[in-house]
Amino acid sequence: MRRIDRAAEAVRAAEHAVASLVSEAGKDREWDEASTFVEIGRRLRSLVDELAPVPADSPQSPAADKPCPPSSAIAGTPAMPRVSRRAAYPQFFKEGEMLVKVGWSKSQRSEYEHKSPRRVLALLVESLLRVGPKGKRLTMDKVLPLRDTENAGAEMPDYQGYVCLAWLRHEGLIQQHGRSGYSIPKPGGLLKSTVDGWERLKSR
Repeated sequence: MRRIDRAAEAVRAAEHAVASLVSEAGKDREWDEASTFVEIGRRLRSLVDELAPVPADSPQSPAADKPCPPSSAIAGTPAMPRVSRRAAYPQFFKEGEMLVKVGWSKSQRSEYEHKSPRRVLALLVESLLRVGPKGKRLTMDKVLPLRDTENAGAEMPDYQGYVCLAWLRHEGLIQQHGRSGYSIPKPGGLLKSTVDGWERLKSR
């Protein structure tokens, strides 16, 4: 095996270890810590892509993309004031059947993207309704991991579930109660509101 391939495998192993830390932090409801680990995992994934790139149309292409340049880098677009720039995030879009979250990395001073399949959103909503019926308060350790029953019970990456959760919160469909968990304000309308919200999402 080439040394460059061995290096890629080592980084993949590190990425897998960090994914476990994301899950642990989520179960302990340490959301800031979980976000930090997600950011580390994103950088590791970018490094893997550099060492062993996968074609964009390959089914093995990662759901989370590399950091993208801030919108102010587009020619002719004036730079946003620092305060308003932070206030402009997160932003959400859809790319086909993918939910895209665009955030701002304070450490990198640039935009970054996380993606999740729409299927994960559907699985998350199902799990939320099962764990938190009638507005019952719930914690994410009871919701995750998500398993796709239509795909032999395959376990979906936790970070994808958190991308979808962030969008549900952004839409006001889920409420966070500090570190004590979440609740669904209108459980009976969550499914329809999720579908309606998806239809309203801007495509790119």
